[in-house]
Amino acid sequence: MKPLRLWSSHLTPTEYSYNGITYHTTYLKTDEPFSDVWWYINDVYVGWSSSHVNNPKTTAYFSPADKTPGKIKGEKYTIKAVVQSFMDEDGNIDQDTASYKVRMFESIGLWRIGKKTGAIGYAEISRFYYDGSYVVMDSFAYASNPTDNLKAKNPNENPLEVAPWFITNEYDGPKGARIAPERRDTKPPEIIKVGETSQYFYPGAFDDNGREFNRFIGTLEKGDKRYFGAHTHLQVSTTTGNLERDDWEVDTKQQTGTTAVTFTSDDGP
Repeated sequence: MKPLRLWSSHLTPTEYSYNGITYHTTYLKTDEPFSDVWWYINDVYVGWSSSHVNNPKTTAYFSPADKTPGKIKGEKYTIKAVVQSFMDEDGNIDQDTASYKVRMFESIGLWRIGKKTGAIGYAEISRFYYDGSYVVMDSFAYASNPTDNLKAKNPNENPLEVAPWFITNEYDGPKGARIAPERRDTKPPEIIKVGETSQYFYPGAFDDNGREFNRFIGTLEKGDKRYFGAHTHLQVSTTTGNLERDDWEVDTKQQTGTTAVTFTSDDGP
């Protein structure tokens, strides 16, 4: 028989984990039935698939689940499958191997109902990563003004003001001091009436001073390190009567435990 060949696999270069669990599935198809598939992550054995000569298979699936937790800047993994054929009539067994790389991200988010305004708000930093040239912040925020808002003095007339902003800073170390002016993108406030949801706000291409919001750092050489932090802030305020305000804040420090995220050449694509 001819050697086995991996016909296709689930080639997703970017994926997300939530609370350390990755909802990612690897798929393979062989041109002839296999007896066994051994799965590896970063060359560590993590699972097994099989078929039987009376029920031969040419497809297999594997989900790494908690074996590939993400990070806000991305964590790289190599997922590999080693496939073995059934023994042929001459006693021969064939094997084939295929692998691909994936970068897992774990977002930082905050959803809650405002204690003072009753608004439903959400703020998230989805990714804060190095793309080979820039340190990029993927983030968003929005708020809703519910029809059953218990904090509304007049449930039928309760306009709320939604004002988000996004910030990145550079530091001289993971727990160091800021070394450059912050880059901040403050969005124009939006008024949402009862039953309305604001737009989804995202950091723009430029900050409030007209500079690129994402940080251009060029190509990092081996041994180079740069340190950046990211912050998303959502503020919702009442617009009538005694003014009240709620704030939603997420920061990369909440995940890393340090003021800044450390970026090196290994964090590139």
